[in-house]
Amino acid sequence: KFGRLLFSQIFGIKADTQSLLARKNELTYRIAVICVLLSFPYYFIFDYFKLDLAKVFVIPTVLLYVVSGALNKLKWHSLSKTILIMGTSLSLFFFANILGPGAGAQLLLFALVPLPLLLFEFIQIGWILMSISFPVTTYFLLEFGNYSWIHYGEKIHPNTLFNIRCFATLTTFLLLILSAGTYFISNRRFEL
Repeated sequence: KFGRLLFSQIFGIKADTQSLLARKNELTYRIAVICVLLSFPYYFIFDYFKLDLAKVFVIPTVLLYVVSGALNKLKWHSLSKTILIMGTSLSLFFFANILGPGAGAQLLLFALVPLPLLLFEFIQIGWILMSISFPVTTYFLLEFGNYSWIHYGEKIHPNTLFNIRCFATLTTFLLLILSAGTYFISNRRFEL
């Protein structure tokens, strides 16, 4: 019982969330919390590998998720969702340019594509299309720009690059699993 209560407090799950839109708004908050939890360790990962510029970019990324969660709690739901998706895309754009394609930061963009379908109602098709197109456009900008939009790049040893790519891949899987999982938990709780 304690675990369920703690989970409810951390992720903001409320038993009285009844409408689909209200559940999607709560899901936005939970995904913002998940993003904080998944991105914060990168500060220490980049510190360990002596990737100073990348380490510095983790702080505004974490703050971005905190702002998204706060806006959601203040009932600025569409703005919160947009910041969550577009802000993450921009953050990944910087990380991919700084670390290069071998680090795999761009892989996280794939996890962002289905999020608008979970976060917005179908009648918000404009928000959905804009939110899907942003990570897709970001990915192709990185590819066509050869990951060189930012002229400063970290010098990374191939073994370090492999380790970071593994962390990025794991983070992508976790984001997909946790986002979908919280969506299904929210719907399951509503059905009970």
